[in-house]
Amino acid sequence: MKYFAKKTLTLIITLFMISIATFFVFQIIPGDAVANMLGTEATPEREEALRQQLGLDEPVPVRYIEWIKGVAHGDFGRSYRYAENMNEMMSVSRLIGDKLPVTLTLAVLSLIMTVILGFFIGIVWAGCKSRTLDAVFGIITQGAMAVPSFFLGILIIFFLWNNTKIVCSGTVCKLP
Repeated sequence: MKYFAKKTLTLIITLFMISIATFFVFQIIPGDAVANMLGTEATPEREEALRQQLGLDEPVPVRYIEWIKGVAHGDFGRSYRYAENMNEMMSVSRLIGDKLPVTLTLAVLSLIMTVILGFFIGIVWAGCKSRTLDAVFGIITQGAMAVPSFFLGILIIFFLWNNTKIVCSGTVCKLP
């Protein structure tokens, strides 16, 4: 029980530190979110009104505490990028929720494939008596782990299109 409590406390502290780093890095990067949202033709009055509406006129520690309160209740804020207009900014929670089913499907399928492939490779590797074959398996395994996932994804899409004509457009694959 002590082990579980210690690991849970470590997780909470780590998540807290990551949240602080993430929040404050976005506070110190150059640029002004309000100016980016309104463009170059915005009046100072309109900029100030939007700053007040978004709570950007508050001190950074106050904004952080408000953000943490929102996150604790499942509100990750509003997306300025996916807003149709400034009055109807889309909820980040909704954006995440819209993509969650496909993400979870991909994660579960990759986990299943990894376990099955790893199981069979492990059996073959464990039964391997040759040092040469053992070294080859080691090199292949380390090489596969070193390939970035985005590059591997591109290779898989290329393979699927060239060999099976399954179309992957960056969303969900469509069968021929």
